[in-house]
Amino acid sequence: MDVDSGDIAIGAARHVKASLRGLVAFLNWVDEQHTPLQSLTQAQIEEFIGTVH
Repeated sequence: MDVDSGDIAIGAARHVKASLRGLVAFLNWVDEQHTPLQSLTQAQIEEFIGTVH
């Protein structure tokens, strides 16, 4: 990583990109459930996790 240029390592950039994709997939799934985020149950979260693996 070049400290002076502000660039980040390619591996770090890929990790951020993958994390954002996962977050967007989760939020889209939540929207499809018609359940407010704060009202999600543990069972619903586990259901989502089961669908992505």
